[in-house]
Amino acid sequence: RRSVAKGWDVLMKNAFNQARDYAHLLPTDHATPPFLIVADVGHCFELYADFSGTGRGYSQFPDRQSFRVYMEDLRDEKVRARLKAIS
Repeated sequence: RRSVAKGWDVLMKNAFNQARDYAHLLPTDHATPPFLIVADVGHCFELYADFSGTGRGYSQFPDRQSFRVYMEDLRDEKVRARLKAIS
């Protein structure tokens, strides 16, 4: 795993904010997505969910300890099942 430097973490947070902003800009007749997935291609995914349907309450999914999925984590069947359930 690459170390999670402060600058990298800020870039991932900015990517999340950008994805959330896109969800907010969807037409009113379009449902907001229940999941947002932020990716650092070749390194990791970060999973966020908002089940309220408003697109205003995205939080780390399934929890703060497990929302970041590194590429080597994909070897774990439970992680793959979680990603499959999201799709």
